[in-house]
Amino acid sequence: MSSAEVVATEGKYAMAVFHLVLRAGQNMVGRQAFEAEDSTSALFIAAAIVDGCGEDCDSYELWENAYRIDARVSLSAGELTRQRQEHVIAAEESILSGRWTIAKSKHLLARLTALKAANR
Repeated sequence: MSSAEVVATEGKYAMAVFHLVLRAGQNMVGRQAFEAEDSTSALFIAAAIVDGCGEDCDSYELWENAYRIDARVSLSAGELTRQRQEHVIAAEESILSGRWTIAKSKHLLARLTALKAANR
């Protein structure tokens, strides 16, 4: 069983940890670890975060342990479940409080503010 599979333990679900590397050209402008139920959820969360970064980030890498996840997804309305939105909000808050270049992204801050307002 891979670490990305959801495993029930005492009524709770174990989450896998994924690592998102944000890039602008050849430069790494941010890095964020986040939890997700599986690689599909991680892909949607990563896509939402990258979408929120706007022009401040033009590519990304998603990793689970030493394995790069090369698949990509396109976001369309309604594909981010409430639980995934909560993961996106937590990750974006962490990114904005960090020391990476992407922490200065006005686009990401505006996106986070809108996402929080929509989740009230």
